[in-house]
Amino acid sequence: MRISINAVLSASKVSASKVLTVAAAALLAGGCAELYEATFGTPAERAAVNASASDLTLCRNLRNHPNFPLEVRQEWAQELARRGQNCTPFIGILSAEDAPTRGHPAGQAYFRAEQVSGPNRICRYDRLGHAVVITISASSFCPPTLP
Repeated sequence: MRISINAVLSASKVSASKVLTVAAAALLAGGCAELYEATFGTPAERAAVNASASDLTLCRNLRNHPNFPLEVRQEWAQELARRGQNCTPFIGILSAEDAPTRGHPAGQAYFRAEQVSGPNRICRYDRLGHAVVITISASSFCPPTLP
């Protein structure tokens, strides 16, 4: 949309600085909207991705991305609610994923159990009494040990 600043100024008794301020704000808002959609996708695109995501992935997103826009986080929660799910079944898995960052001991981790959740295979290990969890493709096999 093209607007002549001279036409705006002559049609109303508005100062040039106010017109430029409004124009800059409009350009900035439009640019931010484009950046937002380029980063997070359109609502329809996000809905399609969320519909194909596993329950664990949606819960992991909610936990790992507290600074994402509220709209995106609400869409994850709404998708879980649509399925009649919540994150309670995954508390153990999500907590175990934090274990390596909390200074647990180094050493070889031994395979204990696995679970398939949507397109993911969740592999659980024991490393000197501490749970370790990795997520791989459901079509892959959990390695017997982790370094």
